[in-house]
Amino acid sequence: MTTPQNIIVHSPLSIVLCLIVFFAPIASAHPLDKVCAEAVRYYPPATQSDIEARFTAIERAKIEALADRYGTFIEQQNTTIIQSSQQQSDVSFTSHLNSQVRGEWIETIGEPKIEISYDPRTQQRLFTVSICGKARERTQTKADIQVQLLSNDQPPFRHTDHFVCGSDFYIRFQSPVDGYLAIYLVDDQTEAYCLLPYQYNTTGQHPIQANKDYILFSEKHTETQIDEYVLTCTTPPEHNLIYLIFSPNPFYKPTDYQSDKGQKTKDNGLSPLPRQLPFSDLQQYTASLATTDTQLIIQQYLITITNK
Repeated sequence: MTTPQNIIVHSPLSIVLCLIVFFAPIASAHPLDKVCAEAVRYYPPATQSDIEARFTAIERAKIEALADRYGTFIEQQNTTIIQSSQQQSDVSFTSHLNSQVRGEWIETIGEPKIEISYDPRTQQRLFTVSICGKARERTQTKADIQVQLLSNDQPPFRHTDHFVCGSDFYIRFQSPVDGYLAIYLVDDQTEAYCLLPYQYNTTGQHPIQANKDYILFSEKHTETQIDEYVLTCTTPPEHNLIYLIFSPNPFYKPTDYQSDKGQKTKDNGLSPLPRQLPFSDLQQYTASLATTDTQLIIQQYLITITNK
């Protein structure tokens, strides 16, 4: 079945792509703690834009706040490789250490305080962040989901965070367990547009099968009706955020509405905008859900869209 292609216009409505999972409350609420980090300093590399640096600085401040409250632990992976020939056997051993915080960030309280200055000696940019939020201690492992952001839906698949205006947008997704997924697109006017479940869906849910390799938003990789999306921009480079939430627990998306506006398609037709709701409402909804689901997973990716 042929489906119309939605053109995602990023400016003046600079679009932020968001992937969000919702679920029904499945347990009693877990107590949340208030955590804060004060004056966390970050020196970005010269290749990083102010928007990219701001995103990284905030994420580092969150990690520091969680580490101060709950501590960290070290994971060690050991690998032994044996190569044999007729003459001899060679054995190589490698060990990798990975530091993890014992807490997880649930909701940001207010707006982070960010100061941008320059080091008086090196003139390097310095981002200083103070932030508070609601968090809880991590008490169990979560599903090891695999996510790739793609500009093509054919192999070889390569994850990218840099896109060109007019390129297609796909997400490769795989989970080791059954679950539920939804995707929202949030613009700089703080409106969240629902990309998944697809527009034809009336159940408010998008189930995910365990171990299935999904190429989302691609008609070539599904037998059902879908919506396809293209990234466009008018003032490149533009920066957008991919916000992914997955849960093995059932969910319904929050109440949204259909705008009477439309967007141009590649053949100069007009396609309706996805259903939408204020981003602040969406954040409140997912934060309240996160308090009852310790298996909820949130991942964020900052992407850049250029004109070449």
